[in-house]
Amino acid sequence: MKRSVRRRSGQRRPVALWAAFCLFFVSASLLPASVRADLSDALRKGIDKSAHAAKTLRQAAFAEGLRSFYTARGHAPVWATGRGLTERGRAVMRLLSLAAQEGLEPGDYALAQEMRDTPTGGDEAAARREMAVAILIMKYAADVGDGRAYVRALKPDLFVFKEYVNFAAALRGAAAARDIEAYFATLPPAAPGYRALRDLLAVYRKTAASGGWPHIADGPVLKPGAAGNAPAVLRHRLVRSGDIVSAQEAPVPVSGIYEGDLVDAVKAFQKRHGLAADGIVGARTRKALNVPVDRRIRQIVLNMERLRWTPDRLGDPHVEVNLAGFELTAVRDGKIALRMPVIIGKSYRESPVFSDRISYLVLNPDWSVPRIIATQDILPKIRQSPTYLSDNGFRVFAGTGAQLDPATVDWSRLGDNHFPYRLQQAPGPRNALGTIKFMFPNRFSVYLHDTPERGLFAREVRTFSSGCIRVAQPAELAAFLLNSGEWDAGSVRREIQTGKTRIVRIARPVPIHLSYRTAWVDSGGTAQFRDDIYGRDVKLAAALFSGN
Repeated sequence: MKRSVRRRSGQRRPVALWAAFCLFFVSASLLPASVRADLSDALRKGIDKSAHAAKTLRQAAFAEGLRSFYTARGHAPVWATGRGLTERGRAVMRLLSLAAQEGLEPGDYALAQEMRDTPTGGDEAAARREMAVAILIMKYAADVGDGRAYVRALKPDLFVFKEYVNFAAALRGAAAARDIEAYFATLPPAAPGYRALRDLLAVYRKTAASGGWPHIADGPVLKPGAAGNAPAVLRHRLVRSGDIVSAQEAPVPVSGIYEGDLVDAVKAFQKRHGLAADGIVGARTRKALNVPVDRRIRQIVLNMERLRWTPDRLGDPHVEVNLAGFELTAVRDGKIALRMPVIIGKSYRESPVFSDRISYLVLNPDWSVPRIIATQDILPKIRQSPTYLSDNGFRVFAGTGAQLDPATVDWSRLGDNHFPYRLQQAPGPRNALGTIKFMFPNRFSVYLHDTPERGLFAREVRTFSSGCIRVAQPAELAAFLLNSGEWDAGSVRREIQTGKTRIVRIARPVPIHLSYRTAWVDSGGTAQFRDDIYGRDVKLAAALFSGN
């Protein structure tokens, strides 16, 4: 969205609350029948009542938007008269009726039936109609540009929020635009990938309207070379989802053998669903094939919503970690310069979503163990093996800062509620942070780092950390961030081999965005889907579609 239409504000409120507020001040009780004011005076009084009726931040913002917009124009109407909607008002309502194209519900932006059916009624009715259209414009601008859900109440640490819409600016734009349709086109996010998801939504809705795709029945694992009816059903399924070009566009023989282009299509399907691209149709691939098109449509809509919370400009260069995709991408000059797998937080220690700036990195870091990890993960290992700490390079410090001999501590008496020590792991090959950590100080105490457990990057589902992000190619990422003649991946590795701990500042801190996307369109135009590993789609869907 254009920057001029945004402002900072507080947290969101449920749709039901502000909807009731809107109904209050556009209802027939807004202006008693005894009031015989002209339209401008009716507008002024209605706006005053809206301000007094506001009970939430969003309601107050709506009322302030109305007051600011109409005061500046002397309370002259734009969208309605005593004879019904103006031409511009009708154009606005036509565009609002197309809200489904943006993954929104058109019914949320429709005039009440009595306002559509009563083209007359004098100044009071015109004032109600005028304000109703203005409210719908503000609601649409907020919903399409900034997001609908009151999701901060669900779990604040898991969602990113942008700035709220400047409602007065939204109304001014809609009132002044020579091309109202072009103006409405500026309201959705400019965040990369949003338009592609919107286009994908249209494609999948068309597929749903024509019957969706067939279910793949349970059966034995299908491997290349297998024969029978299964390959023909599988081919039809992949044609319906566009993974194979349809027979009408490019005729292909329907073989009873699972081979050739069908195997290639399955591999491509697996890859775009985050599965091992081995061409074998086992349980996980069959499960992905059997996700109905309606669920994929909902998944697309949820991820369009997430992009409404994402900064429109990610920065150049920037780093993005898609938690649900287990992948990091580093972008410079608008192109992906680096891509690598990552390991993210366990289901009970989820990695958060937020944006920040990477300002420095540490070569050969030590590790100050967080208390929760010390008590829940390391303490049981110490009890099992008295030499665990020394074998893995850990030092023990008292609360005073004095280093202690681990053998002098009675570890059996310690636990979550009593652990008056600090553990620190020295740099080296066993250090949990590996050879580099990438720092962007934040309230979550989360950062990127190397890991000695390299084999975990080969797993499909990589939820093994305690919240921080482990990266597969730390030296290459360091070179990307430092971006100078002094540093490349080779020189980073040579510096690490010295064994010395060194802090290296990044001359221009690089934006980093930790996101959670389960559906997107990649740079090659391919639709990508991932599992909802943290259940955040479920929570967001409850907020959007269940009236919560």
